[in-house]
Amino acid sequence: MQTARRLLLLFFTVACLASLNLSEAKKPDNPGGGGGDGGGGASLSFTPLELTVPEAISTTEGPIPQDISDINHAVGYIQDDQNVSHALYWTIDENGVSSYDLGPDLTAASVNERDEIVGTGRSGVTGENVPILWTDPFSNPIELPLPSGHYRAGTTAVNDGGFVVGWSSELIETTDENGDPVTRQVTHAVTWRFLWIDGTLENSSPLLLGGLEVNESHWADGVSAAETLSEDVDTVKIVGTAYNSIDAQAVIWEAVSSFDDQGELQLDLVAGPTELGTLPGDNGSHGDTINRFGDVAGTPGYRKLYGQPLEELLPPSSINEPGLSYIDDINDLVEVVGVHYHGYGYSTPVLWLTDGSAFDLDKNTGGTDWASFHNPTAINNHQWIVGYGSKYEGKGKNRTTVGGAFLLKPE
Repeated sequence: MQTARRLLLLFFTVACLASLNLSEAKKPDNPGGGGGDGGGGASLSFTPLELTVPEAISTTEGPIPQDISDINHAVGYIQDDQNVSHALYWTIDENGVSSYDLGPDLTAASVNERDEIVGTGRSGVTGENVPILWTDPFSNPIELPLPSGHYRAGTTAVNDGGFVVGWSSELIETTDENGDPVTRQVTHAVTWRFLWIDGTLENSSPLLLGGLEVNESHWADGVSAAETLSEDVDTVKIVGTAYNSIDAQAVIWEAVSSFDDQGELQLDLVAGPTELGTLPGDNGSHGDTINRFGDVAGTPGYRKLYGQPLEELLPPSSINEPGLSYIDDINDLVEVVGVHYHGYGYSTPVLWLTDGSAFDLDKNTGGTDWASFHNPTAINNHQWIVGYGSKYEGKGKNRTTVGGAFLLKPE
C-alpha cells in the first residue's frame, strides 16, 4: 500500500467485515502461484492493464496507485501540470478501467471493502496536511481530528471495521548538542476509528500510540482486521516503525475500541510498541504492512507470520549482486510485493509467493507496451497487483518511455 508509506520511509530515513472474529476466521486458499524456483521462473502469467488518468486532469506525470481492495477498486494520486495533487479512484470490471478524480490538494492512501477511503488533504486554514475520510468515493471528504497540540497529520491505512492509522506531527522546543534552543518536529503513530450507528457517523478522538523513546519519531503503516472481544469491544493490531537510539525498528501495537459511560466511542492502547526484531546482520527494520490476520512484512525484505520468527524474503536467484528489498504490501495469503534494488542502480519488481519463492514481475512485459513494472505497491487476495512503471511510446528511433500506472491480473 504504499508509495505514501515509501515516501514517509524515505522522509524519515534520507497505508473482512467490521465484526470479523479472528478466532473463527480462516485464510482463503491460494488462488494462484503456489511455488516457483525463486529465480523468476515460476509458472505465473499476468495481463497488464493501464490505470488511466481522468481526462479533466492535465498532466505529463503518471498516477501513483496506493491500494486495491478485494472488490477490485483501487486508489492513489497524481500530480497535475500545476503541481497540484489529485486523489484518484479506479474501478475495474469486465468493461475495463474507469478512473475518477476525487479532488485537488488530496491524496488517497487506502480503500476497504466498503469503499471507504482514507487519505491526506490540506487545511484551508493553516495549509498543513490533515487526515481525511471519504465514507464513499463520491462523498465530500471529512477531516479527522488532530491530536491536541499537533499541527499536521495524514493517514496510511483503513480496515473494514473503520480503524484508521497514520501519523501526526508536533513541534517541540529542545536544545542541540551545544545546549542552544532549537525547534524539532516529532512525528507520532496515531489511530482513529469511525462507526455508523443508527445511520449517524461516529468518530473517536485520535489515539497516540507511543514510541520507543521520548521525542523520537514513529508512525503507523498498517492495521489488521478487528477482532471482537465482547459486545461493542474490538481490538486490532497496528504495525509501524519507531526509532530508538540505534536505528529504526519495526514495531507492533494493540489498540482496543469501546464505548465509555456516556456512550462515546473511545480508543485505548492495550500493548506496545513491541519490537519485531531484525534479520541477522541488520541493525534496523521497518514495519511496512500487515494483513487481516496479523502477518507482517517489511523492509529490509522480511516476512513475519503471526507468532513466528522473522523470515528473510530472498530475491529471484537470477540476481547475483548484493541488494536490498523494499516491501510495499502483504495479502491474506501472505503473498508480498515490493522492489529489490541491486547492482549499480538496478531494480526488480518482485512478487513473493506464499511459499517464499520470488517471481520477477517484469517477466510479464514481453509482448506488451510496458517497459517495466518498476514498483508494485499493493496486492489483493485475488492476486491483483497495482503499481507504477514505464510504458513505451512511439516507434523506432522515436520510441521513448513514459510513466504510467498498471494493474496486473493473473491469467
